[in-house]
Amino acid sequence: MVLLMMCVLLLSGCVWQDVFTVLDTFQESPPQTTNIAYGSGPDNILDVYLPAQGSGPFPVVMLIHGTEVNKDYFTGTNTVQDLVAQGYAAVSIHYPEPTPANPNSVMDDAACALAWIHNSSRMYPFDTSNVVVLGHSRGAAMAILLAMIDEPGLLLGNCEYRLPDANWVKGAVGYGGSYAVPAVSFANPNFQKTLQDSVGMTAEQIQALETVLSTVPPEEWRSSPQMPEPLRLLANYLPLAWLDGSEPPILLVHGENDERTPVIESQAFADILVAKGVPLTLVIIPGAFHRLNQDSLRDPLFKFLDTITGR
Repeated sequence: MVLLMMCVLLLSGCVWQDVFTVLDTFQESPPQTTNIAYGSGPDNILDVYLPAQGSGPFPVVMLIHGTEVNKDYFTGTNTVQDLVAQGYAAVSIHYPEPTPANPNSVMDDAACALAWIHNSSRMYPFDTSNVVVLGHSRGAAMAILLAMIDEPGLLLGNCEYRLPDANWVKGAVGYGGSYAVPAVSFANPNFQKTLQDSVGMTAEQIQALETVLSTVPPEEWRSSPQMPEPLRLLANYLPLAWLDGSEPPILLVHGENDERTPVIESQAFADILVAKGVPLTLVIIPGAFHRLNQDSLRDPLFKFLDTITGR
């Protein structure tokens, strides 16, 4: 097509300078920014938002939505708008709901989207040395796992992209999340419902899982003979199973009156991370509910982002 265009232009009497102008325009056409495929499924898509000022490269915040919403959630909360206004690129991902047949697919999808970011800096002005993941609700636990897991390749089996050997995220933000802390998460009816609907577990199986996770130390969840093989595999997707104190900075945010995920979920998780030496900030928003409250998130979020990205 380009060669044909050149021939037509030459036959019409144009000069070489005009040809090069056409080629430059063709090569510099803006890349796609909405509904970009990062995986093989029709729902494995994402949107890219870039600051209006500057040419980059920009630090990147990958946004992971929660249950029963989509990648547009973070424009509805004005999170995207705030990020680009402050000089951050925002990448809001979408993923299909998990099923009992493939309960861990959401985590694999999130890891693949993160790998897409790391492999797309030639097309988009991303600073891949400064990538932060931010998730809400279920997405919060997903974001935290991406920061805590030591072997992200376990999540990339069906992904065409790969992550760097280290520093795939600079930090993580979890808002309104449940982090599978046995002492508190299993008391939450919504956590149990997730295990029933997404993993296909019965009430008896959930009780057995709570018992074994409460008995075996988290650092042994992936290896202990007390853990049946299916549970050892499940533990790969639990943040506490990877906790060793080497994690990047983490910001946990929770609404004081969260009606879906009690605030004690973040408080208990924060206590465990702090005891292990993880650089952690916990923000409890007075009077806030489960929906992300960008007005209250704004100041602690940008203080966290600017600090870890060196801005």
